[in-house]
Amino acid sequence: MKKAQKREAYPVLCLVFCCLHLILGLPSLAALPKSTSRDEQKPGSPARKVKIVGPYLSREDSDDLTRVVLKNSLTVIVFERRDLPLVSIGTYVKTGYINEPDEESGISHVVEHMILNGTAKRSGGQIAQETKRLGECLKAETFYDHTYYSAVFPPENFRLGLEIQADALQNPALPEPELKREIQVILEEAKQKLDDPIAFSSEKLNGLAFEVSPLRRWRMGDASTLLSLTRQQVFDFYKRWYIPSNIVLAVAGNMDRRLVLEEVTKRYGSMPPGQSLESTLPLEPEQRKLKYQELRGDISQSVVKIGFGAPGAFTKAWYACKVLEAVLALGRSAILNRELKEGKSVISSVSSSSLDLMEQGYLSFTLSVDSKMLNRAETLAFAELEKIRAGSLGDEDMERAKRLLEREFYLAQENLNDLALQLAHSEHLARYSEWRDYTKKIKSFRPLVNIWLYPGVACWSTNPRL
Repeated sequence: MKKAQKREAYPVLCLVFCCLHLILGLPSLAALPKSTSRDEQKPGSPARKVKIVGPYLSREDSDDLTRVVLKNSLTVIVFERRDLPLVSIGTYVKTGYINEPDEESGISHVVEHMILNGTAKRSGGQIAQETKRLGECLKAETFYDHTYYSAVFPPENFRLGLEIQADALQNPALPEPELKREIQVILEEAKQKLDDPIAFSSEKLNGLAFEVSPLRRWRMGDASTLLSLTRQQVFDFYKRWYIPSNIVLAVAGNMDRRLVLEEVTKRYGSMPPGQSLESTLPLEPEQRKLKYQELRGDISQSVVKIGFGAPGAFTKAWYACKVLEAVLALGRSAILNRELKEGKSVISSVSSSSLDLMEQGYLSFTLSVDSKMLNRAETLAFAELEKIRAGSLGDEDMERAKRLLEREFYLAQENLNDLALQLAHSEHLARYSEWRDYTKKIKSFRPLVNIWLYPGVACWSTNPRL
């Protein structure tokens, strides 16, 4: 990882948070269509049943997808894509920043770094060299609710690629000297975020929005907490969370699933099951007023972040919220882009980001704004939200949003890493079948019939020229 180049000027950001109470009027789901023939199916569509035997607690098979649970409770999802020349191996561990106690904030990211730093069989350098020789370096990412390790290989290198990844995940050496070095690397990554207005404003938005959830914390942890971590703490966190029942192994690409299941059982079947985990996030208290903050700094481009409380993932309300997100910010014809950028030229760009969790999710919009236009951009953005709250959202905007969501869904399947991650994340939050039925349910829902904006303001700004 490259070290951050620290700027002399502190980043300038303007962050706005508002929480929306969602009042939904949603039609019931349409009946799912019957499976078509294999030649007519889109990737991921329901398919004819086939029988695959194996030493599993449970098994679900179709023409292109197989889900099994090994006897130690590790879940495996295999998606055959014979139209692609590669195969992706993704190990999804259901733990991240939200599973850390305050006194160990950032430890899940430390564990992620240490997993790649060697085993009794391989050094960290050997892991990197061997996987790169096979096709790609082993990548890793820590997020709020999961940690993900992945690599893409030609099919003929699948066995060895899986063996290397299984060795790293099950037998980390966690050497003390490397721990200190990796913590310094993470501290440099944290400094780099300070130089990124979008990343920095996102952290500040979370700190403003959440009162009791771990989401309120700076997710990488602070320097004093990270520097105080011991090898024993890192080992204990690893042993608690890196157990079969907390892992989803997703394989997607040009592979015979029977071979995949044989190899996965061989590499992971003897992994000790560990103790079952119960992890629940504290629910945020109901927010009855809008929160608003400003932070002043020394840059000319400001960032406005508008955040919304969102429903739990894959609930009926969540699908409606996805459509609303697309209506507002997906594509050139999205309302915020059309009205604020193309129509009135008060912003330079708009984007959205959704945090999909089991219980309470989070949806945010980012507006890049010239500092002189900041107040006007905020006023116009909230005016557009008020119009939707008042029921002015038209069918044309909704249908456009649904088409774009469907397009994005299928385009993402052409990237094997993204495909494997989507399957694993869906399995974690609900069931992998929710991923398969995503476009059908999107088409079935109308977005929010009504949005209630809470009154009240708290301000956090960044520009001295405001």
